[in-house]
Amino acid sequence: MVRRGQQVRVWGEWRTVVGVRDERDAAGAPAVVPAPDKDPALRVRATEPLAVRQGGGGVVHG
Repeated sequence: MVRRGQQVRVWGEWRTVVGVRDERDAAGAPAVVPAPDKDPALRVRATEPLAVRQGGGGVVHG
């Protein structure tokens, strides 16, 4: 599960998560919605892979 303060890999860059909420997608499947610090919230199915790391290192361009 993604938590506030962790970083997620979004559009080729690491972004710090400032909030997370649980939702269902259009098909009713569970989804996680992390809100990165510089981008709109993302809807990711709970079964989809998502690169996550502990925060604290700032944004790292990859």
